[in-house]
Amino acid sequence: MSSPTPLRRRILRALLLSLLLPMLAWGLYVRVPSVRATVARLLVPPPTKRAPVQVTGEGAVPPPAPVVTPPAVPPVSEPPVDLFSSPAATPATVSSLAPVAEARMPVAEALAPVAPARPGPAPVAPAPVAPAPVAPAPEAPPPEAPPPEAPPLPAPAAPANEVMVRTMRPPMPERFALTIRSGSFTPRAGGEFFATVNSALTLSPGALRAQSIGVDGSWLLTPRWELVIAIEGSTASAQTQTRTPRPGGGAPVQQSNLFAVEPVGTLATRYYLVPSYRWDAGAGWVAEPSRVFLGGGVGVLSYLLNQQGEFLDELTLRTFQADLESRGVGRAAYLAAGIDIALVAKLALLLEARYQWATAPLAGSYRSFERIDLSGLRLSIGAQRRW
Repeated sequence: MSSPTPLRRRILRALLLSLLLPMLAWGLYVRVPSVRATVARLLVPPPTKRAPVQVTGEGAVPPPAPVVTPPAVPPVSEPPVDLFSSPAATPATVSSLAPVAEARMPVAEALAPVAPARPGPAPVAPAPVAPAPVAPAPEAPPPEAPPPEAPPLPAPAAPANEVMVRTMRPPMPERFALTIRSGSFTPRAGGEFFATVNSALTLSPGALRAQSIGVDGSWLLTPRWELVIAIEGSTASAQTQTRTPRPGGGAPVQQSNLFAVEPVGTLATRYYLVPSYRWDAGAGWVAEPSRVFLGGGVGVLSYLLNQQGEFLDELTLRTFQADLESRGVGRAAYLAAGIDIALVAKLALLLEARYQWATAPLAGSYRSFERIDLSGLRLSIGAQRRW
């Protein structure tokens, strides 16, 4: 059988790729203005136009109503009327002045002897006075209609620069983060394969507990949502022996077991229960010192299973040497919860618990078995650097 590829070299290659790809993407963003302009245009929403708001109610002050001046009416001038000789005299007027004329008569008669009478023309009888027509009184002008009420003045529109300040906030700082994690992976070791191996060999699920190492690159989309790309791998080795003793006595039949889950590539999201940043009008974006998050993602993983040593055929009770191996690729999904705690500026401590579900087909010496169970619990701690 072919010997397995050293796992350490593959993990180092994966770590180098995971470090170089984010650095290349960040270099393009910083150095190429067109890339930076495209990212800013995708992340910054266009400013919204606000319709002018009309202020109504008690606070609204209506404009002064225009003063309407009525047209001037010229005064009607009438000539003075002589009540005795004017043709405008009426019988009522003459009858009301008759007592005054009779009172003047005795005075004229008393003065008559003093002044000798002079001959003169015969008295002429006054002509009858015809009553003057009474002119009708001018009709009063109709009352003027009240001026219409003026509509309330619209509220003054906000200046353009003030609208831009309210709608265009600066982008959040420190949106990109790189995390290096280390921890442990405890496989569930379920399914047909592990049941058969556990019945024949002294291999327990705890014996396959492995050390894991991983790298995360994350991009903060909003104060609560973050996109995460992760690569992670783990390796476990254990010594076992057959549960059936060697025929005829002697040393136990022993084997060495290697179980490795090679670098896992996952695409996931995180949701922060508390916003990562909050906006303050005076201080701008203010970061939270600690953030609790929930997450989940999907990905692809590969595994390596190798058993080599001495085995016992339970039918013939004979021992034989063998080197058994299986490789495969499977799909994975996981749910996670954790917290990151700010230590100093741009540096934080990350704690995460993750449970993954994964299976993959067996091959090689184990092709007759069902799919191998790669599910298990991952606990990790890491250092996070933000830009």
